[in-house]
Parts: sequence; C-alpha cells; structure tokens
Amino acid sequence: MNLEYINAFTTSMWDILKNYLNIDSRKGAVEVKANTAPFKGVAVLVGITGTTTGKVIFDMDRDTGFRLTTKFNDEFHSEVNDIFIATLKEFGNVVCGKAITNMEKAGDGLDLTTPTLILGEHMVLAEERGTEIIMVSFHTGIGQIDINVIVNSVTHN
Repeated sequence: MNLEYINAFTTSMWDILKNYLNIDSRKGAVEVKANTAPFKGVAVLVGITGTTTGKVIFDMDRDTGFRLTTKFNDEFHSEVNDIFIATLKEFGNVVCGKAITNMEKAGDGLDLTTPTLILGEHMVLAEERGTEIIMVSFHTGIGQIDINVIVNSVTHN
C-alpha cells in the first residue's frame, strides 16, 4: 500500500484534532490488518473515488463520540441524535477533505463519498482476502480514535 495515502490521512487527523479542536493527541503504532478489523461501536465511513478507490473509517467507542461531538460543537452532548450524527459525519468529512486536498496538490485526482455513520456493538469490518487494512490509533484526552485506511486500487495516468 502506498504510504503517501496513510500519511496524508494521519497527518490530516492530527492537524484537525490539534488545530481545529484543540485536542492533544499522540499517534500510536501502525497496524496492518489482514482483511478484518473490529469496530468499537461508532464508525464513520468515507469512500474514496477517482484515480484511487478505497475507504477511510474513523472508529471510536460511544463515549469518545459524545466527547468529540461536545468538543466540535462547544456544547455538551450525551445522546445519539441528529447533532451527534451530523457532527461525527462532518468530522470524517473534514479530516478526509483536508487529506484529499493535500494529495490533490500532487495531482492525484481524488474525491470523497458522503460520510456514513455506523453504530453497533460487536461489528467487524470485513474485506476480501488479500485486502490490507492499515489502522493508526490516536490516543487523545477524549478517548482513542482509530483511523482505518483501505486502498482498493490505484490507477496511474
């Protein structure tokens, strides 16, 4: 997998947490998952289209989702409602948008799908055999947020 994609998304994640949300974080180890990854309970999925296809999934537990929503909106949130859903989807959109914009400068020609929020316990992301899922954990004061990047194909022009 091209590390340029991983670096773009993780750098964007760190930048949005630090400079937009004022959340200190430290990046954990990079893990390569064979083709499955368990979810913690709240996942934001954003598709990648264009010269590269794939997806980015932001994964966290429900309490971290509430704290992220609270920080993002500067008001307390403790229930799953339209604001919670819209905020977490927007978080995924902002992080991915920044990463794509930075890669766009290199001429990659990428676009994003509308974010999807997935809620549920004991769920697993499953991809076809041979698909690598690259996961990077961010340890923050509001909880752990994992970013999973899956690049399915790259078209060279």
